[in-house]
Amino acid sequence: MGRRCHETFGKEKDPAGILNQTIRVLDYLDGAIYVQQDVPAGTPNLVNPRIAPLALLEFDQQKQKPPALLYLVGTYVRALVQAPGISQEKHTLAAQIDQESKDVQARLQQVRRDAKQLVIMTPTQLLSQSTLALLDDMETAARFAYTGQIDPNTNTAQGGAIQIHSNIQHLATYDLSLA
Repeated sequence: MGRRCHETFGKEKDPAGILNQTIRVLDYLDGAIYVQQDVPAGTPNLVNPRIAPLALLEFDQQKQKPPALLYLVGTYVRALVQAPGISQEKHTLAAQIDQESKDVQARLQQVRRDAKQLVIMTPTQLLSQSTLALLDDMETAARFAYTGQIDPNTNTAQGGAIQIHSNIQHLATYDLSLA
């Protein structure tokens, strides 16, 4: 959201638009079953549940049905590396995917915290200057969850969803040798 969001919403002065976009974000993060815990009572789902049937974030590993998408990615990657004949390179790649998945989850949790603050604001508060910092924070966390970022302390890349996608494709390839 951030710069684009506050430039668009700031020009249009559309608090209902900001609120609806924020609810959509929570619909994707929480999933249709759990979003009601984060939005005002009676708020309808604004995302087609057939398009996004799973939550992105995990709230309760023991009880959440269906499990969240990021949880499932971790589960399947861990299961894959336990298969016989998996190379050390694939184990290393799986560990990288696991860490990237945790990084993405942490960033999406930040997006969720920001969105939860926005959905309880009044229209006047949504259009206030002070809300721009929250929108920018939310946009930055969402962008880094998607694209990743460079850690300024170590100057190393912290992968986002794009890198996870690429690494999972590499994990799914294997070499054939003729014996």
